[in-house]
Amino acid sequence: MPAASQASEPSESTPAFHASSRLVVVNAVVADRDGNPMSGLDRDDFQLLEDGKTQQLQVFEPHVPAKQPTAIPDVRLAPKAYTNSAKQVPGSAVNVA
Repeated sequence: MPAASQASEPSESTPAFHASSRLVVVNAVVADRDGNPMSGLDRDDFQLLEDGKTQQLQVFEPHVPAKQPTAIPDVRLAPKAYTNSAKQVPGSAVNVA
């Protein structure tokens, strides 16, 4: 078989998956006039436009941040005394240098 005809044969080892989506994710952060985040908003508080035409909201998921915990008190220890008590908020990031 000539080399040109071998190169044009489809490869059976690479599967192809074709898909399409008509759902577009739009994230919104809403703040009041003072820049404070607003909460308690629902689907009816939003209007989505595309090229000036109203689009129906298919999915609405409010994401409410967790309340900020109170400050962790500083524990005063006697000299040469140590603790394994964490000084950061549980679940937060820790940088170690």
